[in-house]
Amino acid sequence: MKEQKHNLLLLSQFLKLAAIRRGEDETAELEESKALEGLLAQVYAGDATAVASMLNLIQGSSDTITSVMGEHLSVTCKILFFLPFTYGWRLTY
Repeated sequence: MKEQKHNLLLLSQFLKLAAIRRGEDETAELEESKALEGLLAQVYAGDATAVASMLNLIQGSSDTITSVMGEHLSVTCKILFFLPFTYGWRLTY
């Protein structure tokens, strides 16, 4: 149960970060922002791919992310996993 809460909190922080980044015009062209949008689109797919994408994020996979425009990015799920911590966020509940 504790692991499940941890994973859901991580997913929630990813969604929060994606929402914040959408409001920052100056970061729109950063690879991290493109990766956030790409992964967000995969999560919103609502299918088995969405589940696999969420698991990749939660597990901090080294798989690279494709942008919504199909551009292969150098950003990995592991990078996005740690990105909220650069904002000072913690995984506590």
